[in-house]
Amino acid sequence: MDKVSYALGIGIGRQLAQMGATESAIQATKQALYNLDHPLEYVPKSIEVQRACMKEREFYVAFLERLEKL
Repeated sequence: MDKVSYALGIGIGRQLAQMGATESAIQATKQALYNLDHPLEYVPKSIEVQRACMKEREFYVAFLERLEKL
């Protein structure tokens, strides 16, 4: 294998690894959103906690949108 082929192979390998990492991050973010939307049990929450959950959900949605653009 010549140097150019080797360099291309490394570049492609890195891209595939990044794609795998990105896909893993997308799946983890989707799972976090699902968990926020579908808690295992109902627990009454104060307004302050509800607001914090809404902000957390907004973060995950924005993060997911950015990940999906990669």
